[in-house]
This record gives sequence, C-alpha cells and structure tokens, in this order.
Amino acid sequence: MPQFTWSQALTANQLGFNPLSGWQYEFLPWPAQIIVLVRATDNNERVTVYSGSETIQERSPVQGGGVAGTTPSELNTPAISWIGAAGTV
Repeated sequence: MPQFTWSQALTANQLGFNPLSGWQYEFLPWPAQIIVLVRATDNNERVTVYSGSETIQERSPVQGGGVAGTTPSELNTPAISWIGAAGTV
C-alpha cells in the first residue's frame, strides 16, 4: 500500500497547495481507498479536498495542535476517507 507523508510550512493566505503534484500516484492506476490525515500547528488553517471532478470535503477548519514535521495518528486525528476511481487525483 503506497503512503505519502509530507510536512509543509504555509505562508499567510497561501492557496492552491497540492502536495501530490509530481508524485508517482498523483493519478490512481486502479480504484483505491484514500485516507488523508491533516493537522496544523495553529487553528487558523482551512482545507478543501478534491478528487477528479468531485469535491470530497468543502472548505473546513483543520484540527490544530500538530507539530511540524510529524505524522498525525488516526487515533486522534479525524480521517478524510473516500474510494478514488482509477485515473483520478
């Protein structure tokens, strides 16, 4: 099962951040379950999740209290989960 882990410092009012751009699995080669765990170091961040032409999650607050450079745990971070169709982002 492929995993993609990243940590990114965002500037004030930064929009359009796409961490999967250029990754081997940016486009799914087969249908797959996607799980995204998002944490922020402060409480002012928002996230919108798209897959192909589908909006998975509209602009919503991101859970704060994260530590830069660490991977969030499913035990205490709400997961954004969906089944992605082959060929979608």
